[in-house]
Parts: sequence; C-alpha cells; structure tokens
Amino acid sequence: MNAKTQLICAWCGPAATVVWLIGFGFMAGFIPPPSPSDSAVEVQRMYAENRDMIQAGLVLTMFGAALLGPFVASVAVQMKRIEGRHSPYTYTQLGLGMLLPAFFMIPVFLMLTASFRLDRNPEITQALNDAGWLPFVGVFYATFIQVLAVGLCILQHPEQRVFPRWLGFFNLWVGVVMLPDVLIFWFKSGPFAWNGIAPFWVILCAFCVWFLVMSWAVQRAVRQQVADERQAVALEREPIAA
Repeated sequence: MNAKTQLICAWCGPAATVVWLIGFGFMAGFIPPPSPSDSAVEVQRMYAENRDMIQAGLVLTMFGAALLGPFVASVAVQMKRIEGRHSPYTYTQLGLGMLLPAFFMIPVFLMLTASFRLDRNPEITQALNDAGWLPFVGVFYATFIQVLAVGLCILQHPEQRVFPRWLGFFNLWVGVVMLPDVLIFWFKSGPFAWNGIAPFWVILCAFCVWFLVMSWAVQRAVRQQVADERQAVALEREPIAA
C-alpha cells in the first residue's frame, strides 16, 4: 500500500489550515472580516490602505485551498476501505470535497478583482466585495452533505475498524453547526451577518477542528492498516506446526 503518500495527503488538511490562516487572516487582515454594513467608500478605503498585503495574502490563500484536494482524497481512500467495492458515501465525499478549493478560490478571485482597480466607482468595489464575501461564508451546502456522508459512512458500518465510531457523530455535529450560514443573506449586522459569531466564528472553529481531527483519524487508520498488513504477512510466513 502507498502509506507514505496517504500520510502526506492527510497532512495537507492541517497545512491548508495554517496557510489559510496566515494568508487570509494575518496578511490580508480578513480575520475578523470587514462588516457587511460598511459603506462603499469604507470598503474601497479598506482595499486601498492595505492593497499589496491583501493581494499577497489572498494569493497565498488560494495555494492553501489547493492543498484541500489531496486531503479530501486521503479521506476517501480510507472511507472506501469501510464501504468496499460499492461506495456511494465515499464518492459523495470525494466529489463534493473536491469542490472545496473552488469554494475558496472563486470568492478570493472576486476580492482580488475588487482590489485590482481602486480608481473605479466605490459602489462597484463594494459590489465585488459583497460578491466575494457572500459565497465565501455562505456556500456551505456541498460541504454540509460532504461531512454528512463521512458521518453516515462510519455510523452505518458499526463493524468497521477504520475510523472510531465517535468520529461519525463528530462529522454530523460539524454539519449541524453550518446551518446558520444560510441566514447571512438577510442580515448586514449582528450575530447572523457574514462577520457574525454564528456564520463566521463558529464555523471557522468547526472547520479548523474538522481538518485537524480528520487528518489525525486518517493517519491513525493508515498506520493501523500498515500494522494489520505486516501482521498478516508475518502469520503467512510462520512455519506450520507439525
């Protein structure tokens, strides 16, 4: 088995988290996010005052987003061990998970477009900023089904030894905490705006924990698989007792 490759891919989840926090949070300064109630002039001033760092941070964010592809693949490989040949949950998680990089990159491109020409009408810059932040925070629907697929895959196969059973409930919990995201389209301030505690901060923490926990779980499963295969080989080589 390609254990080393799987472990590298599993580490891509935490690596993506770190790169994203550095690029999006530290360099671009988008943690905490700008308020959706900011005026057009305020939005344009935000991009103008920190333009170079915003652009560099957002470019780094997209590199981090690309790391999510190998991570999702590593989860799928271990899920397939649970489901076997016919693997609907595995392919659901893999297909929807591969949309994660796009969910990061497309909104980031819109934010970069907002910073590209600061001599335009401030209302255009504000519209591009809105078009970036709304999907960045609000496009959770595919990820919601993705984590449900992981959770149900684990819970519906109680005999499996790949992932611990509590991990199934953990994935269902992550899916549930995403649901308040749908409210950001109705609020420009308060706890349900895109910079509010429910849509942004709770989900930010849940996602970071999810990447770390799933990375640990995949690495644990890979190492256990290696140990099982070595044990099976050792048993085959044992001399048959007379």
